[in-house]
Amino acid sequence: DYKDQGFLILGVNVGENWSKVETFRREVDFSFPITMDSDSEIFKSYWGRGIPNSFIIEQNGLIVYVHYGEINEEQLVKVLKEIGFETP
Repeated sequence: DYKDQGFLILGVNVGENWSKVETFRREVDFSFPITMDSDSEIFKSYWGRGIPNSFIIEQNGLIVYVHYGEINEEQLVKVLKEIGFETP
């Protein structure tokens, strides 16, 4: 719903193979892109506290929000409003 405002969700998988990721994607039925972090470089750079985590990163690379642990849609929408996204 926020795509027209430049918001993109990207999943980063750590520690599993692509086959498992694709199976999970079909079961859960989400459509955002996923990248693999097979060597854990992204994890080491950002997620040293464990997974799952959520980061909101501006187009210039600035991290403007970090949430450690699971985040639900209501929490995410609240944060997006707080940082200036308009409700679709």
